[in-house]
Amino acid sequence: MARILFAFSGAWMMLVPLVLAAAEPVKSKGLTDVELDRLAVDVLKDVHNRGAELYNSADASGALAMYEGALRTVVVFLPHHPKLQKSIADALAEVEKTSGTKVKAFRLHELIESTRDELKASLKASAAKQDVKPGKLSGIVSLDGEPLKSVSVSIVSLDLPQPRVFHAQSTVEGKYAFEESLPPSTYAVMFGDEPGVPKRYQSTLTSGLSVVVAPGEQSFELKLSSK
Repeated sequence: MARILFAFSGAWMMLVPLVLAAAEPVKSKGLTDVELDRLAVDVLKDVHNRGAELYNSADASGALAMYEGALRTVVVFLPHHPKLQKSIADALAEVEKTSGTKVKAFRLHELIESTRDELKASLKASAAKQDVKPGKLSGIVSLDGEPLKSVSVSIVSLDLPQPRVFHAQSTVEGKYAFEESLPPSTYAVMFGDEPGVPKRYQSTLTSGLSVVVAPGEQSFELKLSSK
């Protein structure tokens, strides 16, 4: 019994920093979602290894206490993964109905592994997004095949998590260039209410024009028609 209590208290002592942090809104700590995911992955790795040592030394009760304590603590840090939070809560509730300490401990061991795998996949996806290089967009605006000078050009992202809008101005030669680096995306194109610009091109809903911005520099001719 003493050994089991020691294992249980040891598990929670290891998780004290997380428990204290959970007492306040996680955002007040200034941690990003990615940092919270890394924290959860690291804690669950440590818990997995320590719990395995207990389980393999015939202390399934100690391993069970450690696994359950870790999962119930770490889940607090995953509000940005609502589906994962629910799956952990559902799995914990299901394990409580299971008979046998060894079986319960083993199932929570599997839950820790699957949770770590999902978080690591999320971290990998976040890293891949950060590695995407921005795009640069320039070209010519033309109306019926002739350069359209001194008009404002706006593009609106269609498939980014939050819509982004960028603006440029064509020169007297009809050339335009967006000074900002653009996130790769598909963008709807519209123009300002200015002389020479047909009405339908003044809204993204009716312009019918779009551009696909990829990493690196690219050039598009934005062709308008008065017909």
